[in-house]
Amino acid sequence: MKKPKVERLLERDHGSTFPEESLPIVKDEFSIETRKCFSAFRETWKLQFQELEQPLHEFLNLAILGVCQGFEERNLDPGLPEHREVFSHVIKDVKGLIQKIPVPSNGKELQSLKKQVFDFGTQWVYYLDWKLYMSKELY
Repeated sequence: MKKPKVERLLERDHGSTFPEESLPIVKDEFSIETRKCFSAFRETWKLQFQELEQPLHEFLNLAILGVCQGFEERNLDPGLPEHREVFSHVIKDVKGLIQKIPVPSNGKELQSLKKQVFDFGTQWVYYLDWKLYMSKELY
């Protein structure tokens, strides 16, 4: 399994493979475990996120929500020290991307980018699971 690359989010047709329905941004659409993970993360990083501009703040929240969803899907504990590195990687990558590109104003393109950022967070957890556990079980 390859490490997720943020550059893939820049590919024009990359988002066209995603369904057009909106992201489940309403917190009630996520499980209790995902909401707990997200709340814990937000409390821990609150000060570092306060001074960010709105688009970047929103994209980082979506990426972290994706990470929390990924931890639940892979049945991993986000509190373990070896798992926490994912948060730093995702934040760094998303910050770098959003600062390089203009945020789309078109509703469809914006929704597609949001979905991709959310999925990027989830993909990082899948990669972590592969790196720490699954690859060792196979070999």
